[in-house]
Amino acid sequence: MKKEIILSYDKTGIWLGISRIILFSLLTAVGSHIYIPLPFTPVPITLQNFFVLLSGAILGAGAGTISQLSYIGLGVSGLPVFSQGYSGVSRLIGPTGGYIFGFVFSAYIVGKLLSVKNVCKSYLKTFFVFMLGMIVILICGAIQLSIVMHYSIKQTMVCGILPFIYGDFIKLIILVNIYRLYINRRDLSSVGRAVGS
Repeated sequence: MKKEIILSYDKTGIWLGISRIILFSLLTAVGSHIYIPLPFTPVPITLQNFFVLLSGAILGAGAGTISQLSYIGLGVSGLPVFSQGYSGVSRLIGPTGGYIFGFVFSAYIVGKLLSVKNVCKSYLKTFFVFMLGMIVILICGAIQLSIVMHYSIKQTMVCGILPFIYGDFIKLIILVNIYRLYINRRDLSSVGRAVGS
């Protein structure tokens, strides 16, 4: 009987993990449709990076990375999940493709660093982890943008990094508070289960 309960719990855990991966893949897709086009750059302001960082933080490095790879897979398969409703491989090798590749690295780095002992308990450390994840996306995006568009360093900064700093800073503050709320509730839930057992 005890063995059956354990097996049932394992199956539930697996399906819960898969559902969370799917959820964050879809949230990243939704974030791509919430955008503000900028007339001087092919890169729009979107909410994608918000959900990318959150996927790494909540799912962890492994599952967070898989969620972003799944998101890319959806776009490559033809579903309109990339920014402004685009899809296909051409989007990955275009001016904004570097940002999409950056999602994968960012989710992994955020998940990995937040798993380090006591990091998530510090507001400042959590903020810097999220900030690093945001910087990774911007750098990956800026590199490909400069190559595809033949931009100079100044043009790359103006078109690929500087327009997004203010909005990203606001996202970081919101992200840290959401994540700390999640951590506090998770810890309370863990204590409750421990007392109940």
